Amino acid sequence: LGDSTGARASRRQRTVWKAGQQDALLAAFAENPYPSFMARQDLARELGLPESRIRVWFQNRQNRTREVRGLQGPEGSAGPSGLASPQQRPKGPGARARGGRSRPAERRTRRRTRLSPAQLRILLQAYEDKASPKYGARVKLAQETGLPEDTISIWFQNRRRQRTVWKAGQQDALLAAFAENPYPSFTARQDLARELGLPESRIRVWFQNRRNRTREVRGLQGPEGSAGPSGLASPQQRPKGPGARARGGRSRPAERRTRRRTRLSPAQLRILLHAYEDKASPKYGARVKLAQETGLPEDNISIWFQNRR
Repeated sequence: LGDSTGARASRRQRTVWKAGQQDALLAAFAENPYPSFMARQDLARELGLPESRIRVWFQNRQNRTREVRGLQGPEGSAGPSGLASPQQRPKGPGARARGGRSRPAERRTRRRTRLSPAQLRILLQAYEDKASPKYGARVKLAQETGLPEDTISIWFQNRRRQRTVWKAGQQDALLAAFAENPYPSFTARQDLARELGLPESRIRVWFQNRRNRTREVRGLQGPEGSAGPSGLASPQQRPKGPGARARGGRSRPAERRTRRRTRLSPAQLRILLHAYEDKASPKYGARVKLAQETGLPEDNISIWFQNRR
């Protein structure tokens, strides 16, 4: 499917709202600024738009509402949508000519949320059950802890970003499982996660990183290079010379092998487009089914959906 550098460079197309769509969104926002997933889906069907666009519109509106509320003076008041009118927006040297927003240096920074021991206990318990909870689960946690849903979401993101410190034996068990099967199923990863006492998401990321490293080193092997049981070349087999680094033997960026572009047949493309219309972000199980239908690797399916989105 090729390198996604060009996709990153190009900006996402701006949504052009048709007559009535903006009014319907503003009315829904005035009624409930934090609609559930089902409410956003109903609104998406009504307006003929993807649910992802509806979600992003509400997120942007929520952020703008918070920012304008922070800029209001003690006598400022907000309308039904929570936004100040143009007459109420601040003016003068510290405000822009259009919109009245303050300059970057004067903008208010988000305060750090201090969690109580009880709140932290609830979040940690939820994280052990699932490292990436859905919106509905985060809303329930927000009701339990008394925190905003977006704060719950950011807490889980930060928690997932922490680097895993492997205990004795865990790395060896993962290497043995990788040598047996570099592409384990979801059930196999769950069994391995229970055995090692880790979240399944950490196991999945470890296998993804290991496969990427394996492909990179295999691409650097010479015609006589051979890989060990884990699919990685030994230090003696790694390339040396001007085109290799002193440590690890990896080639310079200009000499690295680029991933070949996957050519999709019309039948494969038809299946993927039909699945994308049903759901723009399918889960792992759905991607595995698509891989079986199309005969493509699951990671190619995942990258195709990323590029499409």
